[in-house]
Amino acid sequence: MYVDSGFDGWILKPISFQRLSEIMNGIVSNQARKDNLYKKGNWERGGWFEEGQRDMFAANTKPDEQAPMTDPSEGVKVAAASEDPSVKEEDESTQTQEQDRMLANQENERKEQGDAQDA
Repeated sequence: MYVDSGFDGWILKPISFQRLSEIMNGIVSNQARKDNLYKKGNWERGGWFEEGQRDMFAANTKPDEQAPMTDPSEGVKVAAASEDPSVKEEDESTQTQEQDRMLANQENERKEQGDAQDA
C-alpha cells in the first residue's frame, strides 16, 4: 500500500533530529538504509520500507475512484485522536497488514540472499 503509492520511508512527529539524520543518511549510505529498515513493532521510530530505492516513476498515482473512508472503526478513531505515536489501530487493520507484508518481504529477501551466498 505505502510502497505501491511511492513512499519509501517515513518519520513521525515529534521529530527527533538525531533520528532524522540517521534516516536521511540512508539516502546516500546503503548500510544506513539497511540499519533503518522497518521492523515490526517499531513503526513509531520511522525508517525505510525497502533496502534499495525504487524508481520514483514506478509509483501508481492514478486515483482509484473509491470514496475516502467515511465510517472509521473505533480503533482508528482512538489512534487518530491520540498524541502517543505508539497507539495503533486494531490488529487486523490495513496498516498492520501492510506492515506485516513488508516485514515478510524483507525476511524472504534476506533468506534468499543468504541462500545465494551459501551456494
